[in-house]
Amino acid sequence: MIFFTKTDKKQILFVSFSGRQYSDSPRAVYEKMLTDSRFGDYHFVWGVRNDHMVPPNKRTVCVNINSLGYYRILAQSGVWIGNTSVERLIHVSGRQHLYLQTWHGIPLKHLGPDEPELNFLTRYWYKHAKFDLLTASGKYDQKNI
Repeated sequence: MIFFTKTDKKQILFVSFSGRQYSDSPRAVYEKMLTDSRFGDYHFVWGVRNDHMVPPNKRTVCVNINSLGYYRILAQSGVWIGNTSVERLIHVSGRQHLYLQTWHGIPLKHLGPDEPELNFLTRYWYKHAKFDLLTASGKYDQKNI
C-alpha cells in the first residue's frame, strides 16, 4: 500500500506508546503544532486504541492503530511522529515520509536488542529501524545515541 498511495506532506501521524496513550513527546509536539501558525494548514491524525483519549478539534482525527485503515493513514501521512514503533514493527523505508522518533525515557535501561525477552519481530525492527530525526532528552543522550 505504501507504493500505491499518494503521500500528503501536510498530514502528520502521531503515535504514543503504540496507541495506548495521548502523552509524552508526541503529545507535546502535537500541542505545540496546534498553536503554531506555520502548521495552520496541516492535518493531524492520532493512531490510538481508544479515540476518546485525544481532545477533539477540527484539524485532528483518530484512527484505530489495530485497523487496516491505520496502514492507509500511515502510507498517506508525510510525517510520522512517535515514541515507539509508528510503523507497527513493519520495516518501511522510503523518501516520501519524514520519521521523527522521540523515544520515551532515557537510555539508562535495556533497549532494543539488549532486552532479554523480545520476540523476533521486535528484535528485527530494532535492528533495521531508520529514523530521519531522533530527539535527545539532554546532553548525555545527544552524546551517546
